[in-house]
Amino acid sequence: MTEVRVLTFNVDRYDPLKDTNDSYKTAGIDRKQLIPDIIMAANADVVLLQEVRSDDQTRAAYALRMIAKATKMECVVRGDAVTAKSEYDTIANGIMWGPRFQPHTWQSSHNYWHPPVHIKGEIEGSNVAFASMQGMSVWDAQQAGADLRVPEAMRTAALAQRHENMVIGMSGGSLSNVQDATGTYFDPAPTPVKRRATGAYAVAKAESDFISDRKSGLALERGGLVDIAAHLAITQGLARQGTSTRMDFEEELRTEQFYTCAELAAYAQSVEVIRTSATSAVSDYYPVVLTYQIPRTAA
Repeated sequence: MTEVRVLTFNVDRYDPLKDTNDSYKTAGIDRKQLIPDIIMAANADVVLLQEVRSDDQTRAAYALRMIAKATKMECVVRGDAVTAKSEYDTIANGIMWGPRFQPHTWQSSHNYWHPPVHIKGEIEGSNVAFASMQGMSVWDAQQAGADLRVPEAMRTAALAQRHENMVIGMSGGSLSNVQDATGTYFDPAPTPVKRRATGAYAVAKAESDFISDRKSGLALERGGLVDIAAHLAITQGLARQGTSTRMDFEEELRTEQFYTCAELAAYAQSVEVIRTSATSAVSDYYPVVLTYQIPRTAA
């Protein structure tokens, strides 16, 4: 068996190319030092980053290289290996890795509101794929408009249906659709979204089940992926841990999630939310580590 550690970390618009990197609540905090330290302390084989900020996509790729260098990790940044939205600024997703992971191919999916990065490779003979993405929340759906809402959900589901040994680190406001044996939602009950019949953000009947605070999670689950923290809590009785550091949200809101294929879910060991004074200060979201084991024969 091979033990694998994966870190998913929304760095809250961190831009290593700028001297000041305050988050909305941490004026004066030196994130340029703290964020690399947090990443290295996690001792992960693969790091899935969200919200790397820069002025444009080219600089976002350079920023990812700088984070990789500061953390003594590798990354790929040619063309399709860092993705970004570019409306009012650039918020990129990226993937870095240590020496045990050997990447084979990588790609991004364009025309998303939050484009995911997808990389295939192997760890000590076991084939695995990783993706870093952000879930589309109700607020995002309103901003993106009808032309992106449902197509993004469908493409997210298609990503889940690749039938690979895939691990997705997802950040954002989309909650899990998982329910326990009593029918109780693992995360808070879904918030109904009123269907609008007209206007720029009209929601047609065919779209409506994707327009909720569970939209991205629902698409992934329909594609056959498993919410690992919920799976471990239900099957092993492990405690549920919130991942949002924002006090204006519910303190126990679980905004950072890992999804894997069902085959890998069987080998999951733990999902650890890293709660320290440093991780509380540097981002809206705590970093989260998934530890799992896979046999060398995994396909």
